[in-house]
Amino acid sequence: YLYLQVDPRHSFHLAESIRNNLPHYHNAAASARRSHKNQFPISVHVTFPHLSCQSLDLALDDARTNELNTLKDNRGSGLHAIVKSIPNRKDFVGTPFTWDARKAMEGCTVRGKLLVPMVGGTLALTISSKAWHDAVNKINPGMMMMRMLQTGGLPLTDMMIPKTFNVSHYVHELSFGTPFPLTPDPLAKSTFAFAADSGVGLNNVNVKIIPTKYKRFARSAKDTHQVSVIQHMVETQTLAAQGATVYPGLLVSYDFSPLQVHHTERRENFFLFLSGLVSIVGGVFVVVGFVGSVLVNAADLAKKKD
Repeated sequence: YLYLQVDPRHSFHLAESIRNNLPHYHNAAASARRSHKNQFPISVHVTFPHLSCQSLDLALDDARTNELNTLKDNRGSGLHAIVKSIPNRKDFVGTPFTWDARKAMEGCTVRGKLLVPMVGGTLALTISSKAWHDAVNKINPGMMMMRMLQTGGLPLTDMMIPKTFNVSHYVHELSFGTPFPLTPDPLAKSTFAFAADSGVGLNNVNVKIIPTKYKRFARSAKDTHQVSVIQHMVETQTLAAQGATVYPGLLVSYDFSPLQVHHTERRENFFLFLSGLVSIVGGVFVVVGFVGSVLVNAADLAKKKD
């Protein structure tokens, strides 16, 4: 059992530089086939329980859904495979949201895989431009009324705040590359709910991707990835007051670390382990023999005195 235990060791190395051409989203097929080996997969599974698929937009590096050559099923072709669909009961399992078949049309689930160059970029699942402009038209008059009421000393109630789209969402999976098996995914099974007064806000997530070479004992090394995540919420009033160019929803900015972690699991040489084991057994034998002789001599002395 002692020999089966591995000794994990970590070391830092400069990450391997990979040449990437600039992506051409309008000609995604040709671009993907030319540099498929340098493509980096991003797996996405996010549910918006209160935002319809018509009001939800997907953007990769500011390229909208219709520019990504999005296909329903193109596994193995090197292209993006993203599907927007009405949520089902399974999409609500494990979430704090309640499944209601009558309101299923009001939600949207985004599921699939994106293949991107191994350079930093952004992934946005946000409210569409038209839906956001409609929301801003409702928010701004409400903010003016709030200021007037606060200036006049009148009480402010939740009923006076206009109701807009709700972009609260649940992240089932948002993984980058091949996950490192010894660390959990910090974004998986996460709930991001916005204030009930409007339901509009921006979930801003910054991800640092750390290339990790994972080498298990007697097995070949694998290229995996760890992620470090910083997340903060931008509320409705901040977006409307600052005239933010990013629409509400989920915005993921990712970048790659220039350092690569090497995680290696080793076992000492079997002959060294065997010699150490023999030394331990020999030492125990000597100590037991010494203690035994002391006890025997003490017993003999006690008999002679009697």
